[in-house]
Amino acid sequence: MYWHSSYEGLNDANGASARQSSGWNVESAFRHILNRAGVPSDLIDVHSDVSFAGMGSGYYLPSSTSRGHRRFEFSPDTSPVAALDAIVASVGMPSGVVPNKPLPGDGGVKTRRGLRWGVNASGSVFLEPAYEHQPGRYQWTIDDDTAVVEDWVASLRSARGLSDFTNLLHVMAGEGVDATVRNFSDSNSWNNTTAERFIGDIWEKFMSFPDGADINAIGEQLWEELSYMHWLISFRMDHQPWIVPDNEIRVMGLSNMDIPDQSIFRVIRKNWALTNMAEGSGRYTQTVDAVMVQEGPT
Repeated sequence: MYWHSSYEGLNDANGASARQSSGWNVESAFRHILNRAGVPSDLIDVHSDVSFAGMGSGYYLPSSTSRGHRRFEFSPDTSPVAALDAIVASVGMPSGVVPNKPLPGDGGVKTRRGLRWGVNASGSVFLEPAYEHQPGRYQWTIDDDTAVVEDWVASLRSARGLSDFTNLLHVMAGEGVDATVRNFSDSNSWNNTTAERFIGDIWEKFMSFPDGADINAIGEQLWEELSYMHWLISFRMDHQPWIVPDNEIRVMGLSNMDIPDQSIFRVIRKNWALTNMAEGSGRYTQTVDAVMVQEGPT
């Protein structure tokens, strides 16, 4: 990167300031950094909700309250990817699904979510609201009793993982006098032997985001991802090539694997291949990994 101006706005994303929002907003800064890096505007795709109408005051980037210190003043040795990460992680927006969605733990509520960016299948760099599962939403069903050949699954495995699990999370956003901290805990998992999530131990994690400003958007999204003992499925099939990450899949008829009917999983990874190409007719196969986002009624 070349030297850039400071991408400061005049907003406190946590609502603690009465200053009028102005200056740089997340969309303008996102586009400006990409343009300076050589990405043309027609290859930048910003979701319509990334706007003042969709985000409110969180649309504007925060500023520093430390005298002589500027936020988001990137030097030439900062990569465009690192700069975009810092910009995008600094803001948040209201939840688009359930404004007061309860989270595991001691009464925490999810009212905000963050943004995410990346490159889509058409080669455009996108900026959009972070993934949220809407209760009951899914695009396809795995049904052990289906007679539709195109819906048959050749193999399926189920497992519960604890690799990223935590039941006591401390999150810090900002630096110095601008820093804010929020703690999240799931006490049932270490002191209630009858709880389904009981493990009898405290798995603690501390995470810091120096450029972050919206502690609620950052913390609540992390807590929702890290506090669940991930229930994973992995399946292989020869059809439905349209399935991609973030699609949601309902599962039916797998009670023998202790998966409740109508549980919904979010696709997190997909690997695919074409075989027998030398014979002139390739065979498509794919392996899909998904994590539970909604447990079915038991």
